[in-house]
Amino acid sequence: MDEFSYLSVLLSVILGLAVTQILKGFRGLLLSRARIQIDWPVIAWAALLLRIMREGTGADRQLAAYERTHDMKAVVDQIVAETYEGLGVTRASAA
Repeated sequence: MDEFSYLSVLLSVILGLAVTQILKGFRGLLLSRARIQIDWPVIAWAALLLRIMREGTGADRQLAAYERTHDMKAVVDQIVAETYEGLGVTRASAA
């Protein structure tokens, strides 16, 4: 195994533990909802963190774009396209 494989396993374990903690927090909220008042920013923040962890940083998609073309311009185009997609902006309206 190379260094990247060891690192990816370590990061997977860390992310798995983070998801477990967030889901345990949701469970705690559901079990104690009669005793505490639930603020919506807490739920929104936890949902955002789960989404970020599910989608990742995009590094795997950027690496695939580089391996496909061996050109950094393709990687930058991939980043810009994903940013526009996340913002809900079309390329024509951004220009």
